[in-house]
Amino acid sequence: MKFILQDSKRCIFVDEDCSLEEIVIERLSEGNYSSDTYLFEAASKTENRIIVTTDDKLCRQMNNIATYNVVNLTDFLKQY
Repeated sequence: MKFILQDSKRCIFVDEDCSLEEIVIERLSEGNYSSDTYLFEAASKTENRIIVTTDDKLCRQMNNIATYNVVNLTDFLKQY
């Protein structure tokens, strides 16, 4: 992680307001997922909009949202 933060070509700081799609806001507000909003704000600033997480419930909750790819860490590492 230290090397990523020190390499300006690989690190992007997100410090501006992000507008999330209504479907994302709705899904995050269902249940207790509002604390994960920052993940989607950060991913919205990337080209591929991938979120890698160990939270299986979040993966299921955000399934079938075309603009984001929420992937379980174990599944991600199998393809990495």
